[in-house]
Amino acid sequence: MAELKCGSFGLWLHVSGAVTGVTRAILSPGETYVPPAWLAGSNGVLFAGTGVVAAVFFGALLWRLCPIAFRYWWVSEKRA
Repeated sequence: MAELKCGSFGLWLHVSGAVTGVTRAILSPGETYVPPAWLAGSNGVLFAGTGVVAAVFFGALLWRLCPIAFRYWWVSEKRA
């Protein structure tokens, strides 16, 4: 799951960077860069989706590893 998240995030950064770079290269030096509407509109959705996937993965990781990490602390007579 983490590989999928990182892969999709990396792919989107490459697409976003390539579109931005090519669009800026086409413009003359005096023109102001305005990102394409589809690029600006989809950035928020993609970053939100990536954040949700990361949060779910992190939650699943904690769910699995916390009992293992604190196994002896919970059953010991003396807790630090």
